[in-house]
Amino acid sequence: MEYTISDQLYSFLFSIVCGLILGVLYEVLRLVRICFFNSKVALFIFDVIFMVISAFVTVLFSICYTKGFTRYSTLIGEFLAVMFVRFTLGRISVRIFEPLCLKTREKVLKIAVNMGKVIKKLLQETMNILYNNHRKICFFHKKDSISE
Repeated sequence: MEYTISDQLYSFLFSIVCGLILGVLYEVLRLVRICFFNSKVALFIFDVIFMVISAFVTVLFSICYTKGFTRYSTLIGEFLAVMFVRFTLGRISVRIFEPLCLKTREKVLKIAVNMGKVIKKLLQETMNILYNNHRKICFFHKKDSISE
């Protein structure tokens, strides 16, 4: 079977589409990391997850569109598309969503701290009530036993 010029062009164009999808996936993972897990360890873990997913997608793409051969044109197409998304949509999304995520995280932490204080007070009051009820129950039992 021959691999014609039109087949090569179609596989290159589809690799660009595949790279665009991978680029959007990377931006989603990046925003999740920025919002919830902003550390170097999380960066490493999310990058490894992305690399595994992109390797799996590239292998499946090679099997489907290039008859099982990995071609440089498909790898270059995916790479260029991911970089295009990274330097266009990525910069816009980080400028918009990073401040929102950071402010939201600060507010959630403040709410969590305040809820912790409220719950601590409620637990202290509950323990006082239970302790007092326990003493009254014991006191009534002692009276009952003395009167008999």
